[in-house]
Amino acid sequence: MSFPQVPWILGSKELGYNGLGAAVNTYSNAGRVPVTSDYGREEQAMRAYLTEGERRAYALNNRGPVRYTDDGAIHPDILSAYWKHGFYVFEGVLRQDELDELRADVDDMMSRLPTHPGSDVDAAGRPALAHNCKAPTLFWSKPLGDPFGGYRTRQRSPSGQDA
Repeated sequence: MSFPQVPWILGSKELGYNGLGAAVNTYSNAGRVPVTSDYGREEQAMRAYLTEGERRAYALNNRGPVRYTDDGAIHPDILSAYWKHGFYVFEGVLRQDELDELRADVDDMMSRLPTHPGSDVDAAGRPALAHNCKAPTLFWSKPLGDPFGGYRTRQRSPSGQDA
């Protein structure tokens, strides 16, 4: 498969998007900012791959509300799921207005990204987000790529198994 490059924005992990490299193609924007992907002749295979990945993700026992023990520690079931899968999805942590505000901010950033590597303008012809920053803040990578080699420097591999 050949994938188009998409931008990575530093700091997006704090928003829970884990790098936007993958989220650009799966981000549910409900008609706000148009996000398009063209996988060419692999379009059908990629859509099936993404759908299967989403199905498998929802089948994991690693999501739910924040729960605590009587002494205020994170519930052991949550910790167990985290250590088994390498991540836990906390549901219901944000109020709807907080989630809407975050989505609006991400939509704004997405609409202001450069049209291609090296571009100084976004799709509307405006100065692109971070186009004139001296420090590197925007990196381009293939979806599901690892432009920083991060998993190699951590204790766990991308599959969630101990390295």
